[in-house]
Amino acid sequence: IFAVFEPRSATSRRKFFQKQYVEAFKDCSEILIAKPFDQSKIEEKERFSVDELVSDLKSAGKSAKAFEGVDQIIEDLVGRARSGDLVLIMSNGGFDGIYTKLLNALGSTL
Repeated sequence: IFAVFEPRSATSRRKFFQKQYVEAFKDCSEILIAKPFDQSKIEEKERFSVDELVSDLKSAGKSAKAFEGVDQIIEDLVGRARSGDLVLIMSNGGFDGIYTKLLNALGSTL
């Protein structure tokens, strides 16, 4: 299971669930996390940290990576996903067109 997460909602871009995400991703084989959507209006001390989550997931024995954007996520998935794998994309927005981009990229590798 590849879990692809874009912290986009008002709460996910803040530290509200920083530690709970480790438990939420416990059954995923691979966790790919995009940098949060615009955090410019959130005080620094309240911002969710992708790097902290990746570190916590790795400490829990999980494979996790942070990504600057969708194109890097797709490149990683195309290089590692195999037939039968599940790719779970989690965002409450358009996630920079990841759905179509990923289907197109995977279709070109079949």
